[in-house]
Amino acid sequence: MNKHNRKALMMKRALLRLKCGRGSVLFFIVAIMSVMIVLASAVYYSAVSARKQVEIRYGDEQSYQSAVSLNDLVTEYLNTKTEDAFVDAILALAPGSSLTTQGTGTDSFAKLAEGLGDYKVTVTKISGDSSDEKHTVKIETEVIVDGESSTVTSVGEFTLVSKPYSFDRFFTSTGYAPNDVVMSGMTITSTMYLDNEYSQIGSLQSGNSGINIKAEVISAGTLAINNAPINADGDKTFDITVGNNLIMTFNGGQGAMNLKGGKIRVGGNLIQGTSFNYENDTDVYVVGDFISGRPSNDSNCEIYVNGDAAFFGNEPYKGKVYVNGDVYIDKEVNTGDKFPGGITIGGNVYLCSGSSYFGAQTTWIKSHGIDDSRIKNYSDASIRFEAKNGENDSAYNALRANMDKARSLAGGTSAYNYVWPSDSYLCESLTNVKAKINEKIGNPEYTNWNMTKKFINDDGTYKYDPINYNFGNPSASELERFAGTGSNENQLIVSAEKFGSYVIMGDMRITAEPWNGYNIVFDTTMPDGNDKDMYVYLPANCYMQETPPANEWSAPTYKFSNKSEDKNKFNCFRWNNEPTGSFAGWFSVLTKGKGSVIFVVGDGVTYFAQQRLFMGHYNLLKEILPNSISADGKVANTDNFSQSAIEKIMRTTDANAKLHTVFKQDVVDKYNGSGGLHNNLFVVAINKNSDVNFDMPYNTFCGFIYAPYMTFGAGKSTEGHFAMLGGLIVSDYEMPNTSRVYMATIPYDYYDRFVDSTLSDDEKDDARFDYMEKLISNSGGEIGTLGSSASRSWRKYGYN
Repeated sequence: MNKHNRKALMMKRALLRLKCGRGSVLFFIVAIMSVMIVLASAVYYSAVSARKQVEIRYGDEQSYQSAVSLNDLVTEYLNTKTEDAFVDAILALAPGSSLTTQGTGTDSFAKLAEGLGDYKVTVTKISGDSSDEKHTVKIETEVIVDGESSTVTSVGEFTLVSKPYSFDRFFTSTGYAPNDVVMSGMTITSTMYLDNEYSQIGSLQSGNSGINIKAEVISAGTLAINNAPINADGDKTFDITVGNNLIMTFNGGQGAMNLKGGKIRVGGNLIQGTSFNYENDTDVYVVGDFISGRPSNDSNCEIYVNGDAAFFGNEPYKGKVYVNGDVYIDKEVNTGDKFPGGITIGGNVYLCSGSSYFGAQTTWIKSHGIDDSRIKNYSDASIRFEAKNGENDSAYNALRANMDKARSLAGGTSAYNYVWPSDSYLCESLTNVKAKINEKIGNPEYTNWNMTKKFINDDGTYKYDPINYNFGNPSASELERFAGTGSNENQLIVSAEKFGSYVIMGDMRITAEPWNGYNIVFDTTMPDGNDKDMYVYLPANCYMQETPPANEWSAPTYKFSNKSEDKNKFNCFRWNNEPTGSFAGWFSVLTKGKGSVIFVVGDGVTYFAQQRLFMGHYNLLKEILPNSISADGKVANTDNFSQSAIEKIMRTTDANAKLHTVFKQDVVDKYNGSGGLHNNLFVVAINKNSDVNFDMPYNTFCGFIYAPYMTFGAGKSTEGHFAMLGGLIVSDYEMPNTSRVYMATIPYDYYDRFVDSTLSDDEKDDARFDYMEKLISNSGGEIGTLGSSASRSWRKYGYN
């Protein structure tokens, strides 16, 4: 069977599957014809108005009724359906553009939708850009029955609707505080969403760690990638989406830009040094200008530039290059043909006649179909288009000025012709690229998960007695309060059965040797099997003084006091509240059961995770760090977190990529009778003046931090070694040297605690990813929507 017949058979089978199910064949055909990808999860689309105008060309009754039915079908989708790809196809259209689907023959929609006869549907965009809220479309349906043709044309309007954030991207910086992102020294295995004006991933410091990226990156602002092996193993396929500029000027020999069939989409300019050669079918789309000295090593790596492009360096582009604007060749390019894969140029080409290689450059640029009238030259040999190693975003202005100077000296004017082969469906269209950047960036809104009134009365007093405990030497009253829970001098057990769903922590201390192996266990299990969620309020229990670091790459120092005379200055919560100093022994905060444990950081309080702290579910600890639990139940040596240990228990090869960070069912089932297996710990800091500090070394955190206004700092201490399995939604990051694996997951309902039993299996699969939204809505707190305290004026894309 030849390739074309195989494709036809695959199409037929896909259509027949749609016929048997509840899906829309029209949705399928339009999506296929427009070569669109499903939208990002931060937005959805729905129609809000019926048809405003209807025109009819009548043939006979049967063809007329069929045309009306078909028009109604399309209109119903616009009015009632939220299938993203269908609406994506309409959004991607430029005003005046159309999509047409023709149904003829035995494999057609006409055959599957029996009684409609042969038909043609044309959807035309009347008005609305991809970033607009309202879109007006014309739907024309023509049906032929027994040679008689009727056409029904309707015009209607639908509206882009933003929905609250769905908590499916859990390595997120919200940008709610006007700070930049700096992170380095880690392995990233899950999608990063960076909604900050400027984000730097990987260090520019000589000898400092890079950042190994193995998952999608979405940056609303400018993104600088340094020292970052991109998918070094080559076993993942993902995209990189940047709203503003992408800077790649420092690598240090750490690998290529390898997305394994993924795409880079840049809404601004791409400035590249001699780092990150493109490999393994990685395509690049740049809405602005492209300045690069690094080649494509693969003939399947294609580059599409909407603005102007400047090329320097002596390595060739094996893949095809398309530039809608002008092209500038640096005077030192002497490699022979710079573009053996071919280059198509919409504008002019600028060469330096003062270059020793001017003649050769002229010859090979002509070989790509550029005639003499489009080759412009200037004599000033001081003009260069080279992005130097380590340059940042500001370098673009100088390079752009050199391009403009060369154009002026050559007597040229800005020229532009659209040359991307998108009309032949060989690549994405410019409209589609812009729409996809908008979709990916979106405009997520974050929930104000405020639980304060569950713990504090209107007069400021607590609703529950705080829990105090002396490890190693508990008092008689403490032992009496925790009698029957299994608590002892090494382990404090706070159970939902005894204390209920709401708990306030107080003063925890270790006052005598040995200093290692103490645990606090929050046990959500209940005798009837209906485990409870527990909310644990963390008020200030000590006074912390921080001495700032000498520079951005060194560590701050801390002093603590819990003296009564300092009580009015208390600003920090610690699990081991020593009178002075920083506790350096092994300590664990564990959860048990199928319920979640939510730690609520008080207003004005910094949650301080001391050195060698493990936080997470007890049975998860047993799976990923089994050697850390001794025979007497003490937990120590919890700093050996590894990616391989995590991946052994996860569905990393599942056909549904969304399930790759979900635990394997057989691993979950193993603990059904012993407290379950969950990643169910949350640290919540909603207030703008609350903070979470994980900067001390050898910390391992299994859970989720939700602090949309907070700067998350980790890895500034001398040895770094912060490791995490779970996720962060914070304002921004300061993580210059964590030197450990960072694996983000999505909160998942392993035990269908919030899943409607009447749903279909597929619907249940989707509902299990809504765990955090359901947890919030069932918490009984004050729920609203948080707003940014920073301007979004720098955003070029996304739905502002």
